[in-house]
Amino acid sequence: MYTAIILGEADKLSTDALLYTKWMLERYTGCYMVFFCCSDITKLQPIKSICKVVHLQKPSDDEIADVLEFIAKQEGIELPHKLAAQIASNSKSNLRQAIRSFEATWHFNTCLTENQEIKTGWEDDIAKIAKNIIEEQSSEQLYDIRGKLQNLIEHNVSAEFIFKTLVEELKSNLDDQFHKEIDTLKMKYNINSKDLEQGKSDNDAVKKIVHQFMKVEEFIAKFMSWYKTSVLKKGNHNPSQAHPSKGNN
Repeated sequence: MYTAIILGEADKLSTDALLYTKWMLERYTGCYMVFFCCSDITKLQPIKSICKVVHLQKPSDDEIADVLEFIAKQEGIELPHKLAAQIASNSKSNLRQAIRSFEATWHFNTCLTENQEIKTGWEDDIAKIAKNIIEEQSSEQLYDIRGKLQNLIEHNVSAEFIFKTLVEELKSNLDDQFHKEIDTLKMKYNINSKDLEQGKSDNDAVKKIVHQFMKVEEFIAKFMSWYKTSVLKKGNHNPSQAHPSKGNN
């Protein structure tokens, strides 16, 4: 009789952890049945030789909507079917993201309606990035922000959404005098779905995504450089202390 072990997000395990797991499984062959659940099979290369790979189909929008409606029923939440269907569609077959979006949307407005604004659950994370950008302009800050962007990538948050939300948050935290330059940078680094049709990597989705996130990072670096220079020109020799915010007045 086997003992079944299920490891979620196994592709986030380190190489050392995977090699140790492989050694354990080979040593105790026949004792355990281990299921490694992952989104990127290439990350499990160290144990691939002892595993049988089973590819699962992504859930359909209808299946995701059914799960959301089931959760809503269990929690006593009235979830309009049209809204559930739209959240499912926006999730791009990612059930975890759909559930996160449903939760964020409900917290935004506990009285859910069919045509209300749908939240992704990542708005607060991007808002914090915007505040970090305004508070400090340095290579260390840019490095930290790169790590936060990487986390968003791993959770399949689109670069287009990050860019759009980031621009809105920067403008909301700064006086009108800074908005014109933000709009200029926005036009220069604008990210939209048409970007997917450009470049030599048309047949490589990963390269397209990386290219888009590089544009987001380049926009942030350019903004930080411009903002720091603008603040210094105004006579403030500590840019990290000069961040007029409408939201905090």
